[in-house]
Amino acid sequence: MTLPADIVGIGESNRSYSDVQIHEITQLAAGVKDQLHLVDKKIASLHTKRDVLSKQLYGCKAALAPHKRLPANILKDIFRLSVEDMPIICLPKERSRDMRIQICLSHVCTRWRRIMLTAPSLWTNLKVSDFLFRRRRLDAAREFLSRSKRCPVSLSVSQSFHKRDGVPLEIKLATLMDLLQRQLLAPHRILEFSLKITMWDYDQDDAFFAMGKVREFLRTSHPDLEILHFDISVTLKRGVKVDLNPSLQSTNGPGGSMAKGLPSLKTLHLDSSALFLASIRDYMCWEQLRDLTIRAIPIEWALAILHQCRLLETFTVDELHPHNYEPFKPALQIKDLHISLPYFRRLKLSISNCSTNRHLSSFLAPLDMPNLTSLYYHVLYPTPTEIWPRQADPLIEARLQLDKLRELELHSLNPFCRASPWRKARNLRRLHLHRSELTSDYASNLASGHSFPLLQDIHLEYHLTRGLALVPIFQMLEGRQKRAAACMMQQEGTTEGDDRDLVLPFKRVKFSCDEMEFEPFKDRAEVLRNDGLELDIRLLKSLF
Repeated sequence: MTLPADIVGIGESNRSYSDVQIHEITQLAAGVKDQLHLVDKKIASLHTKRDVLSKQLYGCKAALAPHKRLPANILKDIFRLSVEDMPIICLPKERSRDMRIQICLSHVCTRWRRIMLTAPSLWTNLKVSDFLFRRRRLDAAREFLSRSKRCPVSLSVSQSFHKRDGVPLEIKLATLMDLLQRQLLAPHRILEFSLKITMWDYDQDDAFFAMGKVREFLRTSHPDLEILHFDISVTLKRGVKVDLNPSLQSTNGPGGSMAKGLPSLKTLHLDSSALFLASIRDYMCWEQLRDLTIRAIPIEWALAILHQCRLLETFTVDELHPHNYEPFKPALQIKDLHISLPYFRRLKLSISNCSTNRHLSSFLAPLDMPNLTSLYYHVLYPTPTEIWPRQADPLIEARLQLDKLRELELHSLNPFCRASPWRKARNLRRLHLHRSELTSDYASNLASGHSFPLLQDIHLEYHLTRGLALVPIFQMLEGRQKRAAACMMQQEGTTEGDDRDLVLPFKRVKFSCDEMEFEPFKDRAEVLRNDGLELDIRLLKSLF
C-alpha cells in the first residue's frame, strides 16, 4: 500500500499503516519539521528587519515633524503662552489631575527640554506646601527655582504645625525660617512672597514665638520684594485666654522699622488674626504701600494704619467691625482726625452685620479720598436694616462721592442693591452684583437709564435656576439698547445736547444660566450680539 500524495491526507485517513509506512511517515515528519524551523527563522528575521525599518521611519517622521522645524524663539513664545494659563508649579500637586505644564513640556524631547531650561521666565511661579522634614520636596523646589536664574520669582509657601507630632515648635519654626531664608529666598530675586502658617492646638507662648520669627523675617533684607502676603492662623488650646500685652511690649522697643529690609514693598496682604497684627505693627513700613489688604480689624486700628499710608491706592478690609480690643488700642486720637489719601482710587469694604451708620460714619468721616472711583461694598449677612444704604446718611454719601464712582461692586440681597442712594452714581461705568437676582422693577430702571445711565459693563454673579428669571434680563438688555439708540438720535438732532439725559448702551454683559432654560432666548441673544453687545453667558448643565 502506498502513502497518499497529499501529506495532509495522512492524518485525515482512517486507515492503519504498516511498520514500513510508519517509518516513512516519521522521516517525512522530520523533514517537514526542519523546513518549518527554517521558515520560522526567516519570519523572525523579517520581523526584526521590519522593527528596525519602523524605527528608522519613525525617526524620519519625527525629524520632519512641524514642531521640529519651528525656530527656538517661536517655540519659546508658544511655551510662554502655554504656561500663562497654568503658571504655578505646585509641590505636591494639589489634585491628581493637575498638570505642571513646565514639566510636561520639558519631557517631550531633548530639544524642547533644552529650550525650556534656557527660558528662565517660565520657571518663576512656585507653590510649595509642607516641605519641612520632606527633603525630596525641598530639593525639587530648589531645582525649579534655580531654573529661574535671575528672573523675578513669585514664591508661595504653606506649612502646618501640629502639637501632637512631638517636635517642639521652636525647633520646627526655626528650621522652617532658616530653610526659607538660606535655600529658597536668599539665592533668588523674590518679587512676590506668600507665607501661610497654620498652628493647631498651641498655647499663647507658642503663638508669640511664631510672631517673633515673622518679625525676624521682616528685619531681613529682601530688596526686590514688592508683594507680600501673610496668612498666619493660630488655633489655641481650649480654655486658653489671650493676653496681648507681651506681644505689644515686644513691638514697642527700638529698631522696629523694616524700611531698610523691604525698600521695594508696594503690596501687603494680611490674612491673619488681631494677635498677629498687634505683633508686627511697628515692623511694617506702612508709608510706602500702594495696596493693602487686612482681615477682621477694628475701626480704630484701620484708621491708625491708614493714617500712615499716605501713598495708598487700594485698601481692602474684610470684616471691619466696631468692637475694639482694649489691651492694644492704637495711640491715635480719633476725634478731629484728618487722613489725606490723594492717590486713593479703590476701596473694598466689608463690614460686620453688627455695625450701624454711626460705626460706618466713624470710619469714613476722617478720610479724604478726592480720587476715589471704585467701590466694593458688602455687609455680612444677615444685613441689618439700620445700615447704609438702607438707612440714608449724608456724611457717608459725601465721603464716598457717589457721583464720581466709575466702578461699583455689591455683595448683597435685592433690597440692598436697589436702595435709592445708588441713583446718585450717575457716572458709573461698571457694575458687578453678587447674590442679587434681577427683578422686573430694577431691570426696568436699568433699561430706562434712571439708574446708572452711563453704565456699559455689567456682571450678574449668581446662578439662575428658573426660566422666568431670564425674562427681566433680556427685557433690560433690549430696553437699554433701544433707549440708548433713541438718545443718540435725539442728540444728533439737536445742536446742544443735554448730557444729563444721555443714556449709553451696554457694551459687555456677563451672567450664568441653566442651559435648558436659555434655549428659548438663543435667538434674542444672537440679535443683541449682532447689534454689537458682547454677551458672556456661562451655560450650566441641567441637573434633570
